[in-house]
Amino acid sequence: MLKYISGAVLIMLTSILSAGIVKWNNIPDCKDQKFWENLKQHPQYPTLMQRADEMAAEELISPLPLYLECSQTGNRSNYQIRYFKIRHFGALVAAFCTTGEEKYLKNIEARIRLILSLPSWVLPAHDLKLKAYKGEEVIVDLFSANLGGELATVLYILEPVMDKALAAELRKAIFHHVITPIEEAVEGKCSPDRFWWLNGTNNWNPICKRGVIDAILRIGMEKERVDRILKLFFDNFGPYMESFGSEGYCDEGLGYWDGSCGQYLIISALLKQYGQRDVLSSEPRMLKAVMYPENIMMAPGFYPAYTDCSINVKPDIYILQLRDILLGKRKGFANDIPLGESITGIALRLAYPADNTPTEVKNDAPYSTFPDAGCFVMRQMPGSSMSVSFKGGHNRESHNHNDVGTYIIALDGVPMVLDPGGEVYTARTFSPRRYESKLLNSYGHSVPRINGKLQTNRVGGDDFNPPKNLTPEKLICGDLLEHDISSDRCRVRFDIKKVYNQIPGIEKLERTFVFDRKNGGKFTVSDEAEFSVAADFEGAVITLGEVRELSHGKYLISWKGKVLTLTVKSSVPYKFSIDTINEDTWHKLPVYRLAFTAMEKAENIKMEFVFTVPSE
Repeated sequence: MLKYISGAVLIMLTSILSAGIVKWNNIPDCKDQKFWENLKQHPQYPTLMQRADEMAAEELISPLPLYLECSQTGNRSNYQIRYFKIRHFGALVAAFCTTGEEKYLKNIEARIRLILSLPSWVLPAHDLKLKAYKGEEVIVDLFSANLGGELATVLYILEPVMDKALAAELRKAIFHHVITPIEEAVEGKCSPDRFWWLNGTNNWNPICKRGVIDAILRIGMEKERVDRILKLFFDNFGPYMESFGSEGYCDEGLGYWDGSCGQYLIISALLKQYGQRDVLSSEPRMLKAVMYPENIMMAPGFYPAYTDCSINVKPDIYILQLRDILLGKRKGFANDIPLGESITGIALRLAYPADNTPTEVKNDAPYSTFPDAGCFVMRQMPGSSMSVSFKGGHNRESHNHNDVGTYIIALDGVPMVLDPGGEVYTARTFSPRRYESKLLNSYGHSVPRINGKLQTNRVGGDDFNPPKNLTPEKLICGDLLEHDISSDRCRVRFDIKKVYNQIPGIEKLERTFVFDRKNGGKFTVSDEAEFSVAADFEGAVITLGEVRELSHGKYLISWKGKVLTLTVKSSVPYKFSIDTINEDTWHKLPVYRLAFTAMEKAENIKMEFVFTVPSE
């Protein structure tokens, strides 16, 4: 059955149900030349063809010789660079379908043969025990699931012209690497731990499920089997949805929101097109979660880089437009949005008519609050350049940094005091050694150090990241004591002593944030501590900017043409120093830690940091 939807681009949805077999795709196969000829009119088509020619000219190199590097040295990048070069087929498939040139089909088939030669489709970083590599277990991870979906879409579109033996081998491999293991989970033939992400709370849940759904809808299998997998997936979405709480707060940060909520939105779109229930509008928690970018935004185009984010993090406009399509706010995607690398992504794009309505991420409200999550935003408003965000939270968040009590200050969207973001991932990043990183532990955040010790993410001891951390979140969190917020002013106070619970003798440790929008903006961060035995105390401020000491207690932070004044007040004498944090950051910029170290042990201390915009 063919169903046409009118629009600037002709769109075809095909659904073939023959003898109970599901074989569905949201665009037709290569034989429908009317559809593919129309793609030539798309403004992004020349770019697509240029990319296809680049891919056809590339030397195809197997990543397999580099598989063991991650388990041996911790380097995961070398394998991934080669692997990521061969896992997307969008431009090549579109080029062949619109031109019929054999060079594109041959390159696609060569890439498929290379992929079929790999013992596993997972990343080595997700197979450190080498069970998948040795053939002892089939692991379905983020990338094997999505590769399976991509290849199933390629097979659907190109099977009429592909080498028959290769098509049969590919079909068999998709089942082996992606679908059959999930069916074993459906049938209870494997341990629930094998696919922990089925009811996980982070981005793995929707990303893995999205890839499998792409595969099962396109590969051609009995409807009953498809329905059983879909039922398994949605029966296990509860913990993921609950992770956003009642406020729609994404504790993985905006950098992973695209891969988390974004993938849920893609699943919602696919199942709505396929004819299933609307899985977005029926879930109030997700309706709040998908609005997270607007609610966490500090200034136009600027967002806090909490957890493993880039300091330049922004929401993906493609995902925002898909969200608005599903919410009925627009009809389709704008033509200026790149079609992307994957054929599954291109197919979704072309399944809607063009809609060139501009997409603007905006929030005119002066503040956003997530009191349950312990996060607050005082947004930049007309008449003031300053915006701030600060958080309590807990130290078992997804992609967690030990950062309870941290904060970010921006002037016109330029971060002057910041969370420095994530590190280049290695095997260490997601291991018991995670918090050796000075970017991920509390040394890389604007929070205190007490008796030379940093925050912890469990109760007791300095082993910050044991293999299984089952510490209840309420025991390693910042307790919100008060919050009073209006359009121009806020006062928020946290008790943060729980995240220093491995240090004996802390009787009080409170951090208070006060923001005043008047006179260009003023932000005060105050720490009050009491100890049963006199202790060492050190405050810290993290910046990328140049720092100049004007006098003891007064400093200028300059970066990207903006200047911020910092005045430090302390109840005990302190010494000032600057340390450069030497970790492999994504942004490759030096990160500076300004330390304000009490020169004597004290039983009581108050240290205050006052940030203002200098007058002209």
